[in-house]
Amino acid sequence: ASSQPASRQRRRRRSERASQPPSRRRAAASARGPRPDADAMEYLKRLRKPAPSTAQDDAYRARVDVLRELLRTPVQAGDEEYESLLKKVFDDTTALLKREPGPHRGLESEAGWEAAGFQAKAPDREFRGGGALGLHCLLYALEHHADRCAELLDGPFPFAAASINMTLVVARLAGVAEAGTDDDVACDPLADASGARTDVTTTARRCMALLGGSHDGFFELHGAALDALDRARRNVDAGPMDFAGCAAAARDEVEVLLAHGPK
Repeated sequence: ASSQPASRQRRRRRSERASQPPSRRRAAASARGPRPDADAMEYLKRLRKPAPSTAQDDAYRARVDVLRELLRTPVQAGDEEYESLLKKVFDDTTALLKREPGPHRGLESEAGWEAAGFQAKAPDREFRGGGALGLHCLLYALEHHADRCAELLDGPFPFAAASINMTLVVARLAGVAEAGTDDDVACDPLADASGARTDVTTTARRCMALLGGSHDGFFELHGAALDALDRARRNVDAGPMDFAGCAAAARDEVEVLLAHGPK
């Protein structure tokens, strides 16, 4: 029988099965077990084992991890790197405000920090919510969008405090503030009185394209949020007490921006 062509063997087996009584055929099928559809099996395999990540997905996750670490890193007065970055912030805001240069620490610096929009005599405590990420966002805005920052410094809202708030808003939208953690709770300064927070799953996915190429995508999104904040302020001729409403409008504008961005 083994010397017979394969096609003849298959025909013979089919003929033998057909000649069996139905009860015997059902018993044989039961012994073999079910034979699911091949496409369904492949689908189930994908459910059990995630599909391989694309290079962009991997780059996005790596950059989110770095930004998340900055968000969780508290600033520390006296730390060499922190003091260096802080001095750049002080020097940049001093130049935009056309103030006389001076030291970024001590009694002489207090008026400069207040003019820059910090609400304490020293800025350290105000970075508490956004950690080192708030400092990096502020410095990036000053170095890459000086004209925008000059307008905000001249507006009714405290510039530095507004920048830190927008850092927190963008951190949630971009998925940097990890959902379901203390980050997520802390990084929603615009939550309503009930404590309800918006679902950011979709906007976080939209940020993959922005962060897949560079960390600058996050900092540019922060800059766009500052731009939206200033636009909201000008639209209603807002005063200092209108910050919350303008910040919420800025957040909504950034969400719309992301909704029309690349997937």
